Amino acid sequence: MTNVSTTLPKTVGLAIDTPNYYHKFRSIHSILVQITLPYIFIIVCIGFITNTSTIVLLSKGFVTKNLRHKWTLIALGTYDMKSLMSSPNLVY
Repeated sequence: MTNVSTTLPKTVGLAIDTPNYYHKFRSIHSILVQITLPYIFIIVCIGFITNTSTIVLLSKGFVTKNLRHKWTLIALGTYDMKSLMSSPNLVY
């Protein structure tokens, strides 16, 4: 008696005519899957650093002497940092 779990995928794989670019797509896909989490981590770190520096620089008086909406920008930066930290999309 043959094992259906190993025979069936081989038979189906031979029956389906895959395009010639299918294996190239699979290799590119595997590379992208490997670099996705580090890429997301790097983007989150850059966003955190830039938002923090924006808040610090805007709260200083010498940078924002003539800027009317300083507190609005600080609030937006703070909200953006909060959304970066609590993003459910980053949990796998």
